[in-house]
Amino acid sequence: MVELGDETFIAHNVLSPYRDMVLREFQRHHVPLRMDIEMPTIESIRKLVQSNLGVAFLPRMCVEQELEQRTLCAVRVEELHVERKIYLVMPARRALSYAAGAFLDLL
Repeated sequence: MVELGDETFIAHNVLSPYRDMVLREFQRHHVPLRMDIEMPTIESIRKLVQSNLGVAFLPRMCVEQELEQRTLCAVRVEELHVERKIYLVMPARRALSYAAGAFLDLL
């Protein structure tokens, strides 16, 4: 993680629990985090990284094609463990279809 202190980070300007977690981990490891560029969309962040203007933490599903085409590469940061919570939301007062009920049972 220490090597990342020299990198320019392109960050999402939307506050989120994941952004907070990354900030805390850099602080915990006493590594400076240079977020010189903040952008409003993941697409704009991806384009700036592809233009070699910095590095970014992005959801893998948002860059799968670029990883396959080798226009971007993913690097595992051993000291950074991100657990992503996904929630299922559904209408509170509506009957579920058979398929939706079966899916819910599976979860």
